[in-house]
Amino acid sequence: MPMATIQNNLKKFTASKTQLKKYRQDVRFKQKVFMVCTIYTDNFAQLKMDMSTILRKGGGVQIDAGHLFEDFGLIQATADKTRLAAGESLEDKATEDAIESGAEDIEVIDNESGSVHFICKPEGINGVRKALENKGYVVNNTEHIFTPLNAVTLTPEEKADYQKFVDKLKEIQGIEDIYDNIEVDEAE
Repeated sequence: MPMATIQNNLKKFTASKTQLKKYRQDVRFKQKVFMVCTIYTDNFAQLKMDMSTILRKGGGVQIDAGHLFEDFGLIQATADKTRLAAGESLEDKATEDAIESGAEDIEVIDNESGSVHFICKPEGINGVRKALENKGYVVNNTEHIFTPLNAVTLTPEEKADYQKFVDKLKEIQGIEDIYDNIEVDEAE
């Protein structure tokens, strides 16, 4: 293939950057498991059709499960420990910075590295992230997290069926994260 053709194709692909939008799709699997799927796509209608085929074959249904989950923003950041005043703990400084930045809660993950998790309202995650960056934090990750209000326990057979179902859903391009209400085993 001529080099000019390769370069023209590369230009086309880089020029046609598609704007992906974020969507949320709630699912119930076999009467027991409720899921929240976060989706990034430019063609939600097509993705929904692909998803409905898997739901129909796998025993899932699209429903509204919003009342079964609590959602929040999670900002994983690293503190600049040189900003700590003499005798000031990382937890005290992070708590003060959280209040000033609009975060609702903090959790110090590792004192040595300065790793801190900030919890906020999902709609305020970008503002809190920017405020923390202005305070010298290095933001490693931001996420919109869904946690179940009530968890269910599955038998080994139910877990196997559910895992096959999730694997099929994850094959759909655009499904980013799947949150569910399954009890997490301590051994996992």
